[in-house]
Amino acid sequence: MAAEPSRDAENAQGAGGGPAERGFLGYTNLGLFSLVQYWRSFDHLEAYARARDMEHWPAWLEFNRLMKDSRGDVGIWHETDLIRAGEYENIYSGMPLMGLAKAARLADVSGDAEAARGRLGAVADEAQPATGEKRLNSPA
Repeated sequence: MAAEPSRDAENAQGAGGGPAERGFLGYTNLGLFSLVQYWRSFDHLEAYARARDMEHWPAWLEFNRLMKDSRGDVGIWHETDLIRAGEYENIYSGMPLMGLAKAARLADVSGDAEAARGRLGAVADEAQPATGEKRLNSPA
């Protein structure tokens, strides 16, 4: 776990090629050992995660070697979410840039974009409701 901050520094500084070349967009530190990283694609993420000349792969192997008999004592929360362009939104108001705003570009909200449906456009119209979900425009 001690390698986690140095890996983020490795990505931020562009070791092994610039961050843009590797697809690293940025990260948000959530405190202690929790953080969120943003990558241009799964292929970029996987290439970094498995690169033997970068810090992640050797640290991952060492962690698993040390913890092989300690399952249940130390946990890992790891998610990989694939999100298509235009199928997400994040709103920032009266706060410093964080999350995707640090890794991507900001857009002003105006006109049709003042409501989530306008910002997400046709994507919101095509999305299927979750089980039990009732939408404002739904007759149910």
